[in-house]
Amino acid sequence: MSYTSPDKVFSLKGDRQAIIIDNQRYVGGVAWRQNMQTFDAAGFDWAPSSDFVLSYDYVWRVNRIFGSETFVPPFTDFKGDSHLINAKFKNLPVGTLTTYVYSLDLPNVATPGVFSSNTFGAHLTGDAFGDASFWLEYAHQVDAYGSPFSYAANYVHGYLSSPIFGLTGKIGHEYLGSDNGRAFQTPLGTNHAFNGFADAFLVTPAGGLNDFYASIGKKFDCGLGLTGFYHYFWDDGFDISRGQEIDVVATMPLGKGFTALAKGAFLWGQGAQPDVTRVSLEVNYKY
Repeated sequence: MSYTSPDKVFSLKGDRQAIIIDNQRYVGGVAWRQNMQTFDAAGFDWAPSSDFVLSYDYVWRVNRIFGSETFVPPFTDFKGDSHLINAKFKNLPVGTLTTYVYSLDLPNVATPGVFSSNTFGAHLTGDAFGDASFWLEYAHQVDAYGSPFSYAANYVHGYLSSPIFGLTGKIGHEYLGSDNGRAFQTPLGTNHAFNGFADAFLVTPAGGLNDFYASIGKKFDCGLGLTGFYHYFWDDGFDISRGQEIDVVATMPLGKGFTALAKGAFLWGQGAQPDVTRVSLEVNYKY
């Protein structure tokens, strides 16, 4: 159910829906899963000019990828009162500035309040030089609602992406801090897209995480896309190495709406982090 004003300045939406915010680090659809994450929610978008957009969503249920009928802890759906606020300031001399507040009340029968938190942050993205682009982000997270934890953790993420001799290169660093035995968490994000495709860090370890990463990719004339990724992981204080990971992703259009995707992830863990090898093949159809 939705409504958009004739001048397209204001819109309302409600009922079960996908909510995709920015790069999906905090809120996303986990669409690569066969059963994607959806939200029972209502909200609005307000865009009084081309330079500013304010979005708000009230979420009372999160329908997770594990299915609403599961009775296996901790995979049951979240039912609570969450608020998602996102404001974009576009066409600034330095790019686009986005500020946000994500107030998550996420109880369920298995993990009452464990993932509840308040997160306040901002990111700036734009052109660096030539065809290069950048992303700079900072956020602060504290316990909220019925959380059994008492903590205040920081998040920092920055990367630079640029064409290089016909390739696309990217280098970045993501920091998820920790405090008092609890780390910065993103329970509603499409976390598979971050910190390696081996999915070893879907839930941030208690000691936090530093992820230095780089990637290089190319799209060939035949349609084949090939990208390689490298990650080096530490705890948040750079005291304990958690290992290294290499990922490879290949995509190929098959025609008539079909696309094939192959993905490999190889994590060589260190310390308490075990090795992980994960390979997946999939075919997608778009109509």
